[in-house]
Amino acid sequence: MKKLVSFLVSLLTVCLSTFAFFGCGDMPAAIFESSSLYASSQSSSKVPETSVEEPHTVSFHENGGASVSSIRTSLLRQSPKTTKSDCVFDGWYLDRELTNRAAFPLEVNYDLTLYAKWLNLTETKNLSSAAIKNWTDYEHKVGWFISPSKLNLEALKEKGYRRLYITVYYDVYYEKDYEKPFDIGYMGSPKYEAYLQISEGYAKSLENLETTKQAASRSFSFYQAIEYFMGQRIYLVFSTDNIQNIVHFTNIRVEYECTK
Repeated sequence: MKKLVSFLVSLLTVCLSTFAFFGCGDMPAAIFESSSLYASSQSSSKVPETSVEEPHTVSFHENGGASVSSIRTSLLRQSPKTTKSDCVFDGWYLDRELTNRAAFPLEVNYDLTLYAKWLNLTETKNLSSAAIKNWTDYEHKVGWFISPSKLNLEALKEKGYRRLYITVYYDVYYEKDYEKPFDIGYMGSPKYEAYLQISEGYAKSLENLETTKQAASRSFSFYQAIEYFMGQRIYLVFSTDNIQNIVHFTNIRVEYECTK
């Protein structure tokens, strides 16, 4: 009887030990798996720190325009505004040579400088003085090639500018030509003509203008649609009916202005 009781007690002890071993072994695994799932769900809801772009400095070279302050950012959403007298703004560029235009919004991944490009609306040309002397100038005229060199007419037309004005300023006077070998008794002061020539055609002509022995300041203007001047050569010409006098043209200035 005692042996039977001892056997049952041993069997019960083995069963309890087996149950405890497997039962306790399963629980930590379950707890571990549950904790892993919780940690995984928590980490997926956070934005990784590496996704936040570091700001960089953007500087501006206005090329004569109104000052624009430097800023620190990772994304430049809009083109900063600036102005310049007698010019129209033509965008920001990534290079000093103004060949690589910046597109907005602009990602800023490093410190950079943006360069402003401008289109001139006006231009001035100062011309050398000239004189028409009958004894040597058989055609009785002088002229200059005056096409604008600083105006981008095609680009200005795209921005809505429609007209180009040309104004010519000059002084004119005459004096007796004492080197002439004879005097045919020319009566009165010599007259002259001023005109603009666009390639092979005449754009503006002023005739029978009087001269005096004292320098007189004069001017004349002409305007036309911008496309009228595109690809054309523009000349300024003075001619005279001079017989025995020297007619001087000095302080000659040509001004251009594009308007809407």
